[in-house]
Amino acid sequence: MNGKVYKWTNGGLKSVHQVHNGIVYCIKYLENGYMQKPCLFSGGSDKIIYILSPSSMLPMTSLLFDGVPKSVDFSKFLLVGLRNGHIVECDIEKNAKETIMHSHHDGEVWALAVIEE
Repeated sequence: MNGKVYKWTNGGLKSVHQVHNGIVYCIKYLENGYMQKPCLFSGGSDKIIYILSPSSMLPMTSLLFDGVPKSVDFSKFLLVGLRNGHIVECDIEKNAKETIMHSHHDGEVWALAVIEE
């Protein structure tokens, strides 16, 4: 509820980082993520997805959404599920967003997974 991301190592708390203004709703770590580098995707009630460097915990980039991100996944594109039920596909390099599913119900998207073909 405080916008902080806690970094753990070997069962102990290593560091705490203020990332969001408000609640952190989703987080995803990928060893080979954005720009083929290790990265941490974090979405919060401030309607922002931050893409962080896990070593420094500094933002590599960020994207602002019209709704609150509740789930996130990444492959070639960033896939974001919003609290309003919409699913948005993002090309981070072009800063392009396309809503690929509009919900007719005000229900949340709880989980997403990208499946490679």
